[in-house]
Amino acid sequence: MEAKTKTIGDFKLHERDTGSADVQIALLTQRINHLTEHLQKYQKDHSSRRGLLVMVGQRRRLLDYLHTTSGTGVVPTATVRIKTADGKVIQESACGDGPVDASTNAIDKVVGLKPKLLGYNLHAVTSGKDAQGEVTVRIEDGGLTVSGRGASTDVIEASAKAYLNALNKLSQAKRQRAKNGKAN
Repeated sequence: MEAKTKTIGDFKLHERDTGSADVQIALLTQRINHLTEHLQKYQKDHSSRRGLLVMVGQRRRLLDYLHTTSGTGVVPTATVRIKTADGKVIQESACGDGPVDASTNAIDKVVGLKPKLLGYNLHAVTSGKDAQGEVTVRIEDGGLTVSGRGASTDVIEASAKAYLNALNKLSQAKRQRAKNGKAN
């Protein structure tokens, strides 16, 4: 826990920052490095190896910025800025049927994929005015189905994080399938 607090302190953008893309990438890198060391010692720990692959996929793309506009008489739009693991920042905008749809459309433009959304679930994790909402999504593309999760006090942000998490898993699954010689 002490290492996590130090990492947040080293990478935070402002005093109350605990979840910016910079902090998330730093924390994921710290966990990846720890698991890598663990796997060098315990080579047959397949559960940890799978966890490592998931974290590497998560670190690939992180939501850096999200802005949505919606309302009566307004076309719902979203602008997203995605930060990749190599530090590259990509920004796109899109319209949709609502702010969540606009957000996922903008993310699709950034990553160059358009998977089919199979399921969307939102539930409150905490209570009160500042309640955390957790979103779970299921997407399918090219015969692969994955799910993603995201949480935030803003349900549109939680939705975008869940969708991006699922896309990261989808990219990882496609790389794994190609590596195993089963590419389409």
